[in-house]
Amino acid sequence: QGERARTADVARRTGYVAQDSMFDYRATPRSELQFQARLFGMSRGAASRRTEELLLLVGLESSADVRIVTLSGGNRRRLDLAMAQLH
Repeated sequence: QGERARTADVARRTGYVAQDSMFDYRATPRSELQFQARLFGMSRGAASRRTEELLLLVGLESSADVRIVTLSGGNRRRLDLAMAQLH
């Protein structure tokens, strides 16, 4: 049980970045982060605050409200990293 519990704890605390992006390309970075945060159980306020923190952290604040499909590949990876840090 000890090893299994530690493994579960690590899984809860770490983010995951898939090889291929898993977001809705029709969405904006801001809306996608907020949506994912709500899926993690965050309140609307907490989701909004965390989203703004992450957009600033990864340098996407100026692209927060454009459709993901229009982002460069590098900015999509930045969004992936923000998603991994969301929780």
